[in-house]
Amino acid sequence: MDMKPQGNLNSREAQEVRERSEFLKRVTDFAQYMQKEYIEPSDGERSLVISAGDATTDDDRVLRTQCLMG
Repeated sequence: MDMKPQGNLNSREAQEVRERSEFLKRVTDFAQYMQKEYIEPSDGERSLVISAGDATTDDDRVLRTQCLMG
């Protein structure tokens, strides 16, 4: 059985985070670029881990995003 990791990039919650934080939107855009340009063509020889947080929101929440590729 081949279990491929699933993401939640298009979930309502992930979209809300990107709408509320320009920083996390840019982190996600960077991760998508790296996935397409470097990770996918490497055939499993490259990986990338990103963890980012933004505590600058108006409601004392810390927004976070994590990406694991490769």
